[in-house]
Amino acid sequence: MKFFAKVIVGLFGVILLLNGSGVVLAQESGQRIDFSLQKDDGQEKIEMYAVDININKDSSIDIKEKIEYNFGNKSRHGIYREIPVKYKDGHGNRRTIKIKNIEVFRDGEKEKRKITTEGNNLKIRIGKSYQTITGKHTFVVKYTVERAINYFDDHSEFYWNVVGDEWTVPIYNVSTLVKAPEIKKVDCFQGKYGDTKKCIIDDGQDKGERVFHFDNLNPREFATIVVGMDKDALYKPNLLIKSWWFLVDNWILFIPFVVFVWAFGQWWKWGRDPEGRGTIIPYYDVPDNLSVAETSAVVHNSLRTKDISAMIIQLAVKGYIKIEKTKGGKIFKHTQYVFHRVNEGINKDLSPEEGYLLDSLFKFGENGMVNTDDLKDSFYVKISSLKNNVVDQIKNKGYLPKKSEYKSVINIIVAVVQMMVFGFLSSFLGGVAILVGIINIFILVGFAIFMGHRTKKGVEMKEKLLGLKLYLKTAEKDRLKFHNAPAKNPKRFEKLLPYAMVFGVEKEWAEQFKDIYRQPPDWYQGVDSQGFNSLILADSLGNFSKTANASILSSPSSASSGGSGFSGGGSGGGFGGGGGGSW
Repeated sequence: MKFFAKVIVGLFGVILLLNGSGVVLAQESGQRIDFSLQKDDGQEKIEMYAVDININKDSSIDIKEKIEYNFGNKSRHGIYREIPVKYKDGHGNRRTIKIKNIEVFRDGEKEKRKITTEGNNLKIRIGKSYQTITGKHTFVVKYTVERAINYFDDHSEFYWNVVGDEWTVPIYNVSTLVKAPEIKKVDCFQGKYGDTKKCIIDDGQDKGERVFHFDNLNPREFATIVVGMDKDALYKPNLLIKSWWFLVDNWILFIPFVVFVWAFGQWWKWGRDPEGRGTIIPYYDVPDNLSVAETSAVVHNSLRTKDISAMIIQLAVKGYIKIEKTKGGKIFKHTQYVFHRVNEGINKDLSPEEGYLLDSLFKFGENGMVNTDDLKDSFYVKISSLKNNVVDQIKNKGYLPKKSEYKSVINIIVAVVQMMVFGFLSSFLGGVAILVGIINIFILVGFAIFMGHRTKKGVEMKEKLLGLKLYLKTAEKDRLKFHNAPAKNPKRFEKLLPYAMVFGVEKEWAEQFKDIYRQPPDWYQGVDSQGFNSLILADSLGNFSKTANASILSSPSSASSGGSGFSGGGSGGGFGGGGGGSW
């Protein structure tokens, strides 16, 4: 008996030794052996996760997930699947995939389901709330995915997380069969997000199939595949369709349309001019004795900065300054204009804004002289006050409503507040939120600019001023239709010349006096008297306006300080994934 006992013990030892050698050999060969499935520890686990994927020519994808779920000794209602459907691209813009045709089965029979959207995930809850189950059960989830193909210059690509990192149980025996037209290349990854550990890839039964085998997965680990097909193998949506998808995914882009409608409504109610006479007839003199600045403001709702040079010419015509064209610069010579103040202290026929301009100009010079170089990077601080003075003048005369800027201020406030809001939302919605905020600013500020409507009196005055413009630009041969037009003389030419500059018709006005205005004016030095006429003066004043406006406006300058899975791909980088659990 002792002999037989020793034989049995010896045989048992040999068996243990052989088994131990097999484990060592298997480990050295790189195969992963897990004995946890050979015993039932009562814990939840997925014993098999098999996915069949069929990529159709129309770019839709049919997916069938077969999940063998072991609830262990726990009682549950069933399982749930969470599939991410909302993503952000490389620019932070939203992109949404579409999942439809959802079917669920348990142990070969159709099962009750509940589909909801929670955050970025589509949640499919499988099971009955009034029934619990335990042990092993096989669940099948079928669905169709659209808009999950990425298109590149040389291929079309399906980048998909077969298993996502939201599963909270271990997963064994993970495999995926993919059928697709004209497969060019494939790849796969597994592990934590960003891991590049590979899986095993086998050819299927034909060229259009690939089979992916993954190691057993711990909770919170991905299994990801990449399938590249010929660029013409699948239907590719055109630009119009992709643009529509982009707008639907990034619904925030519709907000500028809402803002435009609101701003347009505000302008329609508060910003339009009332109706005038509707006809423009020639006007032979300046109506209501308006100044050049007031004329600019009535026609354009505010004094245009470029019309300040015309105001300077009016000061010269009225005898308060003389203009001298000279050369400036020590090394590099350039044209500059010197203003000499005359009749200082006598401002009897100047409007308030003309007096302000006259005093402001010579604050930047000395001894009653200032040149355009002196005004550079200096005079710009006076422009805002000058414009406000002019607007106040025409409001006091009843051409603009005194509260016309009120609605404009509302637009500006809304523009600032909405930009702050969209700046905050950019952390959630990406750069598209900033883009929307900028577009809204342009809309709101644009309507604010045109919000300052004229009064009835202002509209009628604008029509009279346009009648003056008609008179100034009409050639002599076309004047026969004018009645009682005043006689032409040099004094009349000079008086209306600044207004012609505001209307941009100074050359047409000068053309009418080329045979009458033959001597340079005493207020302008810089043209040769030989061969001089009004056209030469108009041309020279055009150059003066360019130089003067450049100097007036100049201010000190201030110093300012879905990629491919085959290129840098990894676990969790594709669509799909998510996870699930029991409930």
